[in-house]
Amino acid sequence: GTGWQRAVVQRFAAILCGPLAPHALGQMLEVGFLNRFLPEFSEVEHLVQFDAYHLLPAGPHMVETVRQLASFEPDNEFLGDILFPLRDDPCLRWAALLHDIGKAEGDHAVRGAQMCRRILERLGYGEELSRECAFLVEHHLLLVHTATRRDLGEESVIHGLAAILGTVRRLDALTLLTWADSIATGPKAWNPWVENLLR
Repeated sequence: GTGWQRAVVQRFAAILCGPLAPHALGQMLEVGFLNRFLPEFSEVEHLVQFDAYHLLPAGPHMVETVRQLASFEPDNEFLGDILFPLRDDPCLRWAALLHDIGKAEGDHAVRGAQMCRRILERLGYGEELSRECAFLVEHHLLLVHTATRRDLGEESVIHGLAAILGTVRRLDALTLLTWADSIATGPKAWNPWVENLLR
């Protein structure tokens, strides 16, 4: 991109990864800046999610997921000591902002991962961040589905999970994204039962 585009992207990324993200992103959504900066956002901004879980349309839900992530503290009872160092990680912040970007049609996680890569490459990010962020978006339901629908006592389930994840860092990042996404979704998605299984 051109010089001014790079400057805008750097400024946006600094806000996204900083402590003011929740406040600023809410305003960006309200005034229409997010839709101009990320045209893909307009497809899902007002998309109402007709299920028992989501309290917010997709656009505000993704902003709320970033808000939750930004609020995560080292003393959080959900693995705070392990997960806190990742809270401000750019890859994780982008994944939180984009995790439901593919909601408009089809398998939203796979579609979202492809869109996420395109968006980040367009904004000038390198291959590694784009790939890792797309991985988190593609698999953002993996842990909660595994925890709540599979038998965690079965070795094959754990081996399968490890094979998909590949690294402890991915496990940690996905765990923190799962926490933020679930809390942002509402009380049906995050309760003591889900929390214990995820832990």
